[in-house]
Amino acid sequence: MQNIKEHLAALIPSGAALVLNTLRWAGDIRPLAELKLPAEGKTGPCKSDDYSDKLGGAILALVSTKVEAGYTAKVSNSVVTGCVSGNT
Repeated sequence: MQNIKEHLAALIPSGAALVLNTLRWAGDIRPLAELKLPAEGKTGPCKSDDYSDKLGGAILALVSTKVEAGYTAKVSNSVVTGCVSGNT
């Protein structure tokens, strides 16, 4: 499984924290009439345990496989670009 879609987001200050809100592209938004929603009263409670981060798990598995195979390298902070760092 490969996730190649770009996401648009905004950092919103909220008290002492910054919240990352994912925004929607215009093509992602559909009129309410196009949505296939269940009839009123036929929904159940949301169980967060029914969902998992499959992409994160796949990335961790790939990293573990590469480490076990010896594909590792040291990377300095000056080499890493485009990343958010808590050391600013």
